Amino acid sequence: MNQISPIFDLDSKSPYATKGTEWVSFDNEQSLSFKAEFVRDNQFGGVMVYSLNADDYLGVCKVDPKVQSRQFPLINKVKEILDRNYSIF
Repeated sequence: MNQISPIFDLDSKSPYATKGTEWVSFDNEQSLSFKAEFVRDNQFGGVMVYSLNADDYLGVCKVDPKVQSRQFPLINKVKEILDRNYSIF
């Protein structure tokens, strides 16, 4: 079996995957929700995205086949969280 299943680490609030001696961490909508909530709750001035082309800009990657894919799901998740009851005044 060649399938790799990601694991979500609740301490670091980030997913990662391993196979043999290989290891990779990444962000997904869940981890970015935690990060955006931290920014919003601490009333920081905003966020920075290092690489927009690492998001699904074509909207072709489906995590759940029952959910319609959309363009830029990661960036949209951050925007959704920051727009929710966010006021620095």
